[in-house]
Amino acid sequence: MAENNWDVIVVGGGHNGLIAANYLARAGLSVLLLERRDVVGGACVTEEIHPGVRASTGAIMVSLLSPQVMEDLALAERGLTLNVREVATFAPLPDGNHVLLWNDAKRTLHEIGRHSPRDADGYLRFQQFLDRMAQRLEPWWMRNPPSMEELARAFSGSEGEWLLRALLFSNVEELMDEFFESPALKAVIGADGVIGAFAGPRTPGTSYVLIHHAMGCATGARGVWAHVRGGMGSVTRLLAEDAVEQGVTIRSGTPVGSIDVENGRVIGVTLTDGETLRATTVLSGADPRTTFLRLVSREHLSANFVSRLERFRMFGFCMKIDLVLRELPSFECLPGTEPAPHHHGVILIAPSIDYMHQAYGDGRVGRFSANPIIQAVIPTLDDDTLAPPGLHVMSMIVQFAPYHLAEGNWAEVGPRAADRVIEIMAKYAPNLPDAIVARHVQTPADLEDRFGLAWGHPFHGEIRPGYIFSFRPVPGWSHYRSPIQGLYLCGAGSHPGGGVSGVPGRNAAYAVLDDLSEFIVGV
Repeated sequence: MAENNWDVIVVGGGHNGLIAANYLARAGLSVLLLERRDVVGGACVTEEIHPGVRASTGAIMVSLLSPQVMEDLALAERGLTLNVREVATFAPLPDGNHVLLWNDAKRTLHEIGRHSPRDADGYLRFQQFLDRMAQRLEPWWMRNPPSMEELARAFSGSEGEWLLRALLFSNVEELMDEFFESPALKAVIGADGVIGAFAGPRTPGTSYVLIHHAMGCATGARGVWAHVRGGMGSVTRLLAEDAVEQGVTIRSGTPVGSIDVENGRVIGVTLTDGETLRATTVLSGADPRTTFLRLVSREHLSANFVSRLERFRMFGFCMKIDLVLRELPSFECLPGTEPAPHHHGVILIAPSIDYMHQAYGDGRVGRFSANPIIQAVIPTLDDDTLAPPGLHVMSMIVQFAPYHLAEGNWAEVGPRAADRVIEIMAKYAPNLPDAIVARHVQTPADLEDRFGLAWGHPFHGEIRPGYIFSFRPVPGWSHYRSPIQGLYLCGAGSHPGGGVSGVPGRNAAYAVLDDLSEFIVGV
């Protein structure tokens, strides 16, 4: 192999790129992985945000990570440790009450019964609904996405059609109305339908977003989320170590200027410093817009493909705030700064469907939400590697923070928006402002600059109907391949979408191996 000639070049060292490189190297191919930043991991990283304090500055938790990928790449044997929390969700409410959902079904049913005895039965029916949905969807998770015809066959029959309606056409409010009567429970359980989407609870298709979040089995139980010991960067650090052992060459601090094409076929890449690297196969872990509208010259793409890709919805909508705290928040509904079960769960500020709808209403007209949806975790309660004794990290994902602002820019709006988030949190935990030692704020513009996410969208594009399955990223090109021979997508802009699952990387690698199988012995 000449120094600048490879079987495969992977553009982007996020978790999907690392996974794709790993599988391809295991098949005997020479693989070069190029990462723009000085550290691999993409938005799945652990970084220092204050002297001696580290945080997961992008993704914050794990559930969707494929058990098959974990087994294939022996991540547990390499030391990947998932800290499953006793509490799933803690939601303080404006009236001084709260909702506490546990990872133990009996305790959750008792808590739900405190709000509405009828909703305890509704919760059991809701879990059965998710199980029936997963039985139909899981066969498609680790393979090419289903066509609409195949999806219709998988959901045949009267019950199947009802499930299909919920999957593709219902919004979160409608779905919650099927199972619950308590307004607080509808909001707390339904919030997963808007987390990770630029959509409100009354937006058609948000029921699918909720179902997507419930598909993960990384912890051994569907829909249960966990912290990673050492932060999310432990996932990509172990993937990188394994990739190097398999023979992958990783070059960080190496931005790609273009993906090069000749006569309709990829021939390699050119770096921003002018260096050319050649390969007959290139996989891009970047989002579809970056891949095809920036790295590839449009002259190599049809006007129809470009037009459809330009309409692929991927406008950023969230902020990421990491706080360093000298003491835990003391909530008025459950006071105290000593560690308690509610501190371990996802702390959710989304007290009603109307609240979430109004937050989205601000975002869709280009304003930071006056009363944002806040999802916060405190990983240091379960992980002493992230901060010295006496300090804690609170990581918050905040919606809605639209990438495209109607007035001003994010350099101006960002600090004020972060102040508002802390002000909202202080309504529930009055000690929080005085407990802050430092804060690390990332706006949608920062997420774009830092992690290379076009428009700051954390999922490389919406995961609502019209942008999933055989429509992702555009109809006709949903099987990881592209109109350019030898160029593949392996990031979250391909099936099955966003989140730290590793499935797009794994499936893209298998698409490559399938296309090359006649040339590779033993695949």
